[in-house]
Amino acid sequence: MCYRFLLTLAIFPLFLSLVEMAEAQDKPSLGIERAKRGRTLQFVITPSASASGCDYTLYNSRRRFRLSVAPSSGAEIATLRGSGIEDVRLKATKVPRLRRTRRLNKARIPVFVAAVEDCSGILKSSRVARTRVLTVNRPKRPKFKKWQTRLAQRVVAASAQVQSAFDFLSFNLPVVLKFAPDGTDLFYLAEQGGKIHVFENSSSVSETDVFLDLGERTAANGERGLLGMAFHPDYIENNYIFVHYSRKSDGATIVSRFEAISPFEVDSSSEQVILELEQPFSIHNGGEIVFGPDGYLYIALGDGGSPRDQLGHGQNRTTLYGSVLRIDVDQQSGGNEYAIPNDNPFVGNSDGFREEIYAYGFRNPFKFSFDSETGELWLGDVGQIRREEINLVVSGGNYGWNRMEGSLCFSPMEGCDKSGIILPEHEYARNLGAAVIGGYVYRGSAIPLLYGRYIFGDYTSGRIFTLLRKEQENQVGVLFDTDHFISSFGVDSEGEIYFLSRNAGKIYKLTPEL
Repeated sequence: MCYRFLLTLAIFPLFLSLVEMAEAQDKPSLGIERAKRGRTLQFVITPSASASGCDYTLYNSRRRFRLSVAPSSGAEIATLRGSGIEDVRLKATKVPRLRRTRRLNKARIPVFVAAVEDCSGILKSSRVARTRVLTVNRPKRPKFKKWQTRLAQRVVAASAQVQSAFDFLSFNLPVVLKFAPDGTDLFYLAEQGGKIHVFENSSSVSETDVFLDLGERTAANGERGLLGMAFHPDYIENNYIFVHYSRKSDGATIVSRFEAISPFEVDSSSEQVILELEQPFSIHNGGEIVFGPDGYLYIALGDGGSPRDQLGHGQNRTTLYGSVLRIDVDQQSGGNEYAIPNDNPFVGNSDGFREEIYAYGFRNPFKFSFDSETGELWLGDVGQIRREEINLVVSGGNYGWNRMEGSLCFSPMEGCDKSGIILPEHEYARNLGAAVIGGYVYRGSAIPLLYGRYIFGDYTSGRIFTLLRKEQENQVGVLFDTDHFISSFGVDSEGEIYFLSRNAGKIYKLTPEL
């Protein structure tokens, strides 16, 4: 018995080693080719014999870092098809932050390979490699930069508060808030259903007048409805207002001009259709219309709908979809009720591009505004699945959709052509919200710490953000975390900022903290 026990002890390790060798034949293997200086690692992966048709993912279990199949870039997690692949090189685009020392930073990084599909004989995860990484010449950062930035955001947030601006007023699906340009101290609020209300700028006001009712002409379902309103720069003289709405009969985009009889009433029979555009789907119609500092009307149009822009409108300049238009509503030419400014970027082109286009490559630019001090055009573009964008729009600019979503490749998901595309001034992922609402650069005086900061929000999360432009890195933070579905922002004659709550049906104002 004793001899049998000793023999078992002697054979058992050999048995285990044979089992491990058998299992190893079905394990994918990963080797370190070399560790470069800087922030780059290169790996070589060799799939196992039974790996045909399996997808692999490389990752680090303790500190996940992103990988992409060389030479393309931009993928968050790299996967490769095991069939017929023997020697595929992967490059880490981010190495985990290493502890700072006076000498070279050193670390040992455990790397894993996993089959993400359930392939017979393939282990889900196995530790296969370990390496030492040297990082040198890292860019110097000012000490406590992040700490200082966070403190600055807290100080800014503590300087303001959110208050109900008109306690006795409530609205049904408010989408637009404009202030009268004629010195009458009146607010105009548009509801998605087609009504535009007018009321005095007084916290005690309890009633509104119906300035214009387009309910019988407007399709108000989903993302359709009365979406934009703008006063003509010479409103005091000509009493012209412009609206953007979805036509009830077919959902087409209509931009029209009306004439006001008084500050409290519009002649509904005075409609002059300026622009008409059929909509292939009920979503991504854009919405905002704004007169720029140059006196021209800017119109935001989405890609026309359907997920992923399947009609390819975003990069197609022969259509008006997915663009910001710039037109002269005081002139007529080419059989249109408007003229095209001579300095529009595509005037006189021989490629069939629509000359109304000022900038393109947008998915659903719902809200935008001009900085009253600099004249810069700030625009929020609602994303598809990964990014929400804030863009600074310039003449002729291509903002990427649907080739890109924010700074990430979209079609294709890896290795897209980024040439000629203007990246967002700021973007955020879906953990912070899922529908950006463009706002305004604060030029008021009541909250000095907000001056010069761009204030914008997110419809789904209720967050209100601030963005301060910096040469090296913009300073962005959450100003308020509310429980509102924010549908729009507005400003009064003093530059103070308001926002609309779709769920509460109320108007709120950013005020100084007491």
